[in-house]
Amino acid sequence: MLACLAASRAWCQCQEQWLSESIPATYPWAITSWEDATGRTTPLIASSTSITIYDGGQWRNFFAGPVSSQAQTYAVAVFQGDIYAGGSFTSIDGVPASEVARWDGVAWHSLGDGFTGTHSFVCTLAVHNGSLIAGGSMTSASAGSCVARWDGSAWRSLNGGFIGWVRALASYNGDLYAAGQVSGISAAVVRFDGAVWQNTGGLPYIVDNESVMRAMLVYQGELIVGGQFEVSLPNGAGVAHNIMRWNGTAWRTLGEGVEGQVRSMAEYQGDLIVGGDVTGAGGHPAYHAARWDGSGWHPFGLGFGNYQGYQEVKVIATVGGRLYAGGAMYLNTNVAYGRSPDLASWGVSDADFDRDGQPGTSEDIAAFFACVAGGGCYRCESCDFDGDGDVGTDADIEAFFRVLAGGSC
Repeated sequence: MLACLAASRAWCQCQEQWLSESIPATYPWAITSWEDATGRTTPLIASSTSITIYDGGQWRNFFAGPVSSQAQTYAVAVFQGDIYAGGSFTSIDGVPASEVARWDGVAWHSLGDGFTGTHSFVCTLAVHNGSLIAGGSMTSASAGSCVARWDGSAWRSLNGGFIGWVRALASYNGDLYAAGQVSGISAAVVRFDGAVWQNTGGLPYIVDNESVMRAMLVYQGELIVGGQFEVSLPNGAGVAHNIMRWNGTAWRTLGEGVEGQVRSMAEYQGDLIVGGDVTGAGGHPAYHAARWDGSGWHPFGLGFGNYQGYQEVKVIATVGGRLYAGGAMYLNTNVAYGRSPDLASWGVSDADFDRDGQPGTSEDIAAFFACVAGGGCYRCESCDFDGDGDVGTDADIEAFFRVLAGGSC
């Protein structure tokens, strides 16, 4: 501590790291931006049990309890001022709705007849050319299979869709892109030009039981596709490892790619951040999160550890300039103290150590010192308070009291 006090202010400042977010829901699947009545941009989260929003300094659910028995919400989108939720459910907050529903600010509503089918669900929602598009593993009498457009009163066909499972949708250069399993092809990216679905740039289809195209993002003028695959790109452009990019005319690799499956992607401060089952980046170990800086891959922070033998960073998203990660994971700096929250944000530690929405309380102080002493804390911030990689040191204690007193970390 004395060394820190004697050193420069910059040396004492805390480093950014993954911080706990105490949400009243489990296993986030999707995150998007929502602008509330005051004009504030806040995260909107689809989880296993609810739709959750950050409101007035605390997280709250739109409704209590699960969507419906044995149900999940996998997707969330904002369209024309309303909130849309998709997943595997037959009702939402007591309102009958088949796999997709709309919140108008007061109540939930069904969208036509919704979708049906064996093991039916909506996996992704996107806005394309002024319309709401749903993708997943579902059918509709009026719209066909796997992908459909909502016209305000009914679901409409996009050339009949196709047999398979759409995991991701993206709007790019005026066309709609779908990634997933298509008509028996295990991993594919197809493009809808307004009339027909077609292969994208001669990309080879992958037919096996392991490969999957899972995520898409428009980043710096290119369409980035992530998943679990190894594919030789057309025209000798190289071999893509779990991530690749499309510029509208040709496929290219994104460096050497990453090790492990990419489940979600986001742009943060000009860099591309990927999350999922990522185990390596740039020749270094990565713990389920990695960063592309335009020229190479790097691990992103200390990342996340496994929870009870498995790990899933299901979603990475940027909202209001802040980066969020959701899933079932440990914070690697808090792995000894019980399961981490299902949602984490990237930033500098603050005085709300126990993440209950009330900063600087006696409970925060007690939780911090219990953590330093090796005790349990279910949803606390990291015991490495200053983010320097060393847990529970004098520097962490000094930084905690500096923040508690109203200073900057």
